[in-house]
Amino acid sequence: MVKIVANNTIEIGGKKIVLPCSIAGYHRNNPSVVVKDGLIIVNFYPYTEVEDKALGGIDMERNIWAYDSIGNLVWKVFPPIIRPNNSNPYTSVFERDGKVFGGNWCGYDFEINLNDGTVTLPQNPGRPW
Repeated sequence: MVKIVANNTIEIGGKKIVLPCSIAGYHRNNPSVVVKDGLIIVNFYPYTEVEDKALGGIDMERNIWAYDSIGNLVWKVFPPIIRPNNSNPYTSVFERDGKVFGGNWCGYDFEINLNDGTVTLPQNPGRPW
């Protein structure tokens, strides 16, 4: 169903999808890709300064995208709901206890609603710097 082709490219149903930068965790051999409920959920995050500079108009607080089984974009995650006026990109996406979460730059794990990409802050959010 999904194949990681390169650091910034996935293939879904024979369709190659180039992401704006590297798949988070790709360079540590732990790519942030979750397959759940018919969705392929991918977190991308700049690995190099070149990628970081090239992102220009990309909203990095929405850097988890979900695709359907034929490679159509279904949603982009909503921004984290903490620390307004600061950049809070997601640095991971993972499944825990049957739910999908996006971990962000500030150390919070947000539960992601798989229907629309909205997020909920957990009751015990982690490191509330």
